[in-house]
Amino acid sequence: MAAGVLAGGVLTVGCGDSPDTVVLADVVASWTGDFTVRAAKTEPTFVERLTYGRHGDLFALDAVSSDGDLGRIVVEVAPDGAITPLSCPRGTDCDGPWSTGFLATAAVVSAARTGRLVGEGDVERFAGRPVVCIPAEVLGARQPPLDPCLDTATGAVLAHRHRSDGSFDGPTPDPGSVVVDTTADIALFDIDHPRKGGLP
Repeated sequence: MAAGVLAGGVLTVGCGDSPDTVVLADVVASWTGDFTVRAAKTEPTFVERLTYGRHGDLFALDAVSSDGDLGRIVVEVAPDGAITPLSCPRGTDCDGPWSTGFLATAAVVSAARTGRLVGEGDVERFAGRPVVCIPAEVLGARQPPLDPCLDTATGAVLAHRHRSDGSFDGPTPDPGSVVVDTTADIALFDIDHPRKGGLP
């Protein structure tokens, strides 16, 4: 398993003994720019239905649970790496950092655009797809217990890996529920026409 090291704010990742590695900058450059993920996350008292995706420089997350509508977040990543919230539900902190959670792809793209994402990372598997887990410090987190794990083909966050034991935990959907599409659900990014019952 690769170990991430921060030096001067730049991430380097050692190859370790794993034969399956990817160059982080190359894998980010290979992403198409569009994807949609539909998944479910089971909590002790409710089930959360998630739709999240990317359309160019826009990243969005829409969530509904059996307890009610959790709302929709849309952020934009500028060419210089700045992340700007465009839509945020009331009561939600949308100031970032976006180092973990289902919108961590935006933070990874930001890090790549500002030259902070270098080196190689090990490839693991989640929900039958290869994912690369990226140390969350380079994405703005401080002493994070979890690292986001991104689909190598699209960049979609599919899981989070716990540092203490390597298990998938935290903002991680049920593996059998994950459906990844390589096209964008355009309605997800339409901040001028929120879906019925949604926030904002």
